[in-house]
Amino acid sequence: MKKGLFILEDGTAWEGVSRAASGEFAGGSIFYTGVVGYQELITDPAYSGDIVVMTYPHIGNCGINRKGFASDRVWAKGIIVKEISRMYSNWQAYEDLVTFAKKNKLFILSDVDTQNITKYLRIHGSMKGMLADGRASKKSLLSKLKSFRPSEKKVAEASCPKPYAWPAENKNVAPQIVVVDLGLNRESLNQLSALGCKITVLPFNAKTSEIISYNPDGIFLSGGPGDPALLTETIGHLQNLIPKKPILGVGLGFQVLCLALGAKSFRMKTGHYGLNQPVKNLVEGTCLSTKQNHLFAITADSLGPDIITTHLHLNDQTTEGITHKKLPLFGVQYCPGQADPVFSRFLKSLK
Repeated sequence: MKKGLFILEDGTAWEGVSRAASGEFAGGSIFYTGVVGYQELITDPAYSGDIVVMTYPHIGNCGINRKGFASDRVWAKGIIVKEISRMYSNWQAYEDLVTFAKKNKLFILSDVDTQNITKYLRIHGSMKGMLADGRASKKSLLSKLKSFRPSEKKVAEASCPKPYAWPAENKNVAPQIVVVDLGLNRESLNQLSALGCKITVLPFNAKTSEIISYNPDGIFLSGGPGDPALLTETIGHLQNLIPKKPILGVGLGFQVLCLALGAKSFRMKTGHYGLNQPVKNLVEGTCLSTKQNHLFAITADSLGPDIITTHLHLNDQTTEGITHKKLPLFGVQYCPGQADPVFSRFLKSLK
């Protein structure tokens, strides 16, 4: 077994076993509080450039299957696990996680006290980190890490290069939806398709005139990676569209919609990553266990008087959903399931 190392920009380090890809991998360090979902996580563009600490202790049990991909490639830099499964058991699986990771240059560091790393990040906040095999010295890694700058073009790298169509499951008359790809998770397309929408996906920097040329009934802003405040071009085009079309934003798309309405965003201490983030629906008085993947949030008191806050995170009271008093505008920070009321409200506004 090869030795491996995880080091943070403040010099704190943990040793473990290096598996799959070898070399040096720098990125943002976050922790993920989900029991399942590792395949979706590593292939979700929202985790672009990230090193993810898996809080569940045993990873890889289900192997890799052909239906569990969030996109066409791996986006995470690496994952850190307490124990990697030596075998997998899933009738849909065709490959184990380590073999898949080797083929796709994903670093896996195992045999690490992930509970200790998670506690450290909770106290000190998310920061830059680096994964490396055991040949490198801590001093040299720390020097490289301090000069490392995360990409500010994550959305451009993750977005589609040109428009494409995604068919509706319902072949009858279907609402026409333009999806603005900010780092799209395939699950969103499948959800809209299952709801009977005919979908055209456009790049993140599609101009107002291009979006309008498709004569959509509504616009969907996808989730994605990084800081929403960097997307000034997308925000500018969106401001032109707000009075003209119903719009639904999720994840990063929710943040971009809020910024287009004049709100501000801020960087959180550790963000929300996992499948069990508690959210209260203030409209219906219900509580949800949600899937989330973001390091930035919306400053609540920057929302204008025409914005109604519809959802709150129960752990830190951050804004998780909004709607507009006068316009058909909707957004949620979490990744909504197909039965989530936000989809029905959005689709009703198209009529």
